[in-house]
Amino acid sequence: MKIGIPRALLYHKYGILWESFFEYLGIDTITSPPSNKEILEKGILLSPDEACLSLKIYLGHIKYLSNKCDYILIPRIESLKKNEKACTNMLALYDIVNNIFNVGILDYNIDVNHNYDELYAFVTIAKQLNIKRMDAIKAYKYAKEEVKQIEEGKAIKQESLIKTQKLKILLAGHSYNLHDELIGKSVSKHLQNNDINVLYSDINNKKINKAYICKDFSDKNIISDLQKRNICIDYVTKFELDKLENGNHQGIILSVPEFEYSSLDQLLVSDKPFLVILDHLEDPHNFGAIIRTCEAAGVDGIIIPKDRSVSVNSTVMKTSAGALNNMKICMVTNLNSTIKELKKNGIWIIGTDMVNSVSYTKIDYDIPLALVIGSEGFGISRLVRESCDYVVNIPMVGKVNSLNASVAAGVLIYKIFEKRNF
Repeated sequence: MKIGIPRALLYHKYGILWESFFEYLGIDTITSPPSNKEILEKGILLSPDEACLSLKIYLGHIKYLSNKCDYILIPRIESLKKNEKACTNMLALYDIVNNIFNVGILDYNIDVNHNYDELYAFVTIAKQLNIKRMDAIKAYKYAKEEVKQIEEGKAIKQESLIKTQKLKILLAGHSYNLHDELIGKSVSKHLQNNDINVLYSDINNKKINKAYICKDFSDKNIISDLQKRNICIDYVTKFELDKLENGNHQGIILSVPEFEYSSLDQLLVSDKPFLVILDHLEDPHNFGAIIRTCEAAGVDGIIIPKDRSVSVNSTVMKTSAGALNNMKICMVTNLNSTIKELKKNGIWIIGTDMVNSVSYTKIDYDIPLALVIGSEGFGISRLVRESCDYVVNIPMVGKVNSLNASVAAGVLIYKIFEKRNF
């Protein structure tokens, strides 16, 4: 089986993501060549008069692929933000291609206004190809990591260009215009041939703002890597580092942008969501450990309350061991209202409590669900418990009467994982 990917429009933003996703699953892809005059001319013949240049080129790429693959991936980006709509050409891509060409189409739909985010799009692709949901999630995470590394490399390169004394010109616009061989690349090549540094508006800045390093820090490899990334380094005393992080460091502290929380809608992306609700958890180490377990088990997202609860901080980031980068965290004002909203969306609520509950082994978890983990000292709150459809416990035969919150979460999460996947 071969999947065709047109080298036009959203390919210039998502191409690496798509190709890496299929690569992980062992599926062959074929990409059309860079845009050229022949591709444009074929696209013009197939296009409606009101189509923009980018769409005309896109249809030329479809024509090139139409007899060379089993399916063609057609992105349909309806909205990337709440209460916003994408360009009408993007909205119509699927229908335009379907009406013009007799080809198999892989539907790729992102519409956050209807709870269809990026992960949902890839799970939908997998379903069309009879690929298991968990395999799709693993492939998606792999692809996102590949994109992250490439984007970081581009950012570092662009930052090095900024620091030169040469004339610099910023090219602003959509990725599909900036990087298309026929539209934008001719401009950038002309500028480069005239010894001008070209900067692109769609390349993000690095995620590390600054590094604080103890003056006697000995790991030269880390320092060298930071220097290669052109990250500002401030050499300070151990006393100054201690003040920044309460003495909890290993001689280096990195300043990064504030964590961006997800909306509730962004968590409800699959046909059978698996969510974790933390009912006023207070220990950042427990939170970080739970994030790590959730990421490993394919949990769709974690919900935490805004008040009287641990939030994402440096300790949580450190304890999660990188898992936080791949996990959606939603912070809500009221847990009880959020649970009601989840139930309206067909989500079953499963609480954890030792009193008036059944063994966690007795429940069928192959349903859309949210698992509630209570606080370290008090468990789940009364109102939350009353909203639960099921309440389960972990049987214990020892003398202690409870488990650490992160340990209990790990046992239950992997029981749910087992029931849903084996």
